[in-house]
Amino acid sequence: MIEKERSSNNNRRPGFNVGSASIIMVFAVLCLTIFSVLSFTTSSSDLRLSHRAAKSISDYYQAEYRAQDKIILMHQQLLKEGNLDSLRIQSGQTDLSSREFSLQFTEPVDDRRMLLVELYFDSDNNITISRWNLLAASDWIPDQSMEVWSGN
Repeated sequence: MIEKERSSNNNRRPGFNVGSASIIMVFAVLCLTIFSVLSFTTSSSDLRLSHRAAKSISDYYQAEYRAQDKIILMHQQLLKEGNLDSLRIQSGQTDLSSREFSLQFTEPVDDRRMLLVELYFDSDNNITISRWNLLAASDWIPDQSMEVWSGN
């Protein structure tokens, strides 16, 4: 009888059984599935962000193009008429005796931003761009709904 027990112990192999290998395989497949889903969601959100950035840049360049067109029209009017009295009146200047003046206009970029352009016209009828800024279209209003610790 002792001999039979020794022979049956010799037939057993040390290591993992088939059940433990299956558990490890299921765990590995589950980890790979989770990482692939996370990769997909990250890449899709990056794609949406890239599309928004491209649209924002495109909108800015279109507004810049329209502003440059306005400047070109003003310059053509200056060359045609020799003076810009009509532009001075539009800019709100009542003193037409001065040959130097500045003019401001805005060009909308999108619903949140606008391009502010300020032009300076000197006595020799040259046009100089003195300001070219991208501004918020409306004032920023901070969120006051959450009470913040003031340090006291």
